[in-house]
Amino acid sequence: MTEKLLPRTFRPWPENQERLEFAEKVGLNVSEVINEVLQKHLKKDLEAKTRQLREVLSAPVP
Repeated sequence: MTEKLLPRTFRPWPENQERLEFAEKVGLNVSEVINEVLQKHLKKDLEAKTRQLREVLSAPVP
């Protein structure tokens, strides 16, 4: 059985939109660029955000 891919809606911030337009202008595949950046950096960023959220949620309420 094959996995069904969920459609994603991605709305880049204006400065990222400019970067993606530049990537496309120079002939890069924008989907590949996004996938490569996610592969290289997302895990580290998710771990940091998860750690921050856990700290906030475990902090005593004043």
